[in-house]
Amino acid sequence: MLTLIITILILILIGCVIAYRTGRFDEDTIEAVSIISVIILIFFVIPELFLLQRNKEIDYINDTIKMYSEENSKIETQIDNIVKNYMSYENKTVTAIAPKSGIQLVTLYPQLKSDKLVQNQMKIYLDNNNKIKDSQQQQIDGRIYKWWLYFG
Repeated sequence: MLTLIITILILILIGCVIAYRTGRFDEDTIEAVSIISVIILIFFVIPELFLLQRNKEIDYINDTIKMYSEENSKIETQIDNIVKNYMSYENKTVTAIAPKSGIQLVTLYPQLKSDKLVQNQMKIYLDNNNKIKDSQQQQIDGRIYKWWLYFG
């Protein structure tokens, strides 16, 4: 949208230059239209530059989401290993519980929650999940930026 408005304003300025050179219109009118067009053009170019910069950042968000997802997969694997070791160690007390992931089991057993390694892993895991959510929100916002730029 902003790109269209800027293009129209530039065409108006070109039309003013052509009209001024041909001498068909009053010079004061042409100057007034030119000045108003330049002021409005500046008013729209600044947000356009901001949106272009934000739009470029959005291009790299998929890579960020992929990186955090891969890191979370590694953390899940590590936590699963810790949980399996815990379950084999505490075989008599832990019976017939088969959660879908080690992360679910960590929430069930306070002994695992209190383990420093597990606490650190869980903190990183949750921080990564929050970063993934923020990145996905930025992707959604990127659609709005593209619309304002070029009806994208």
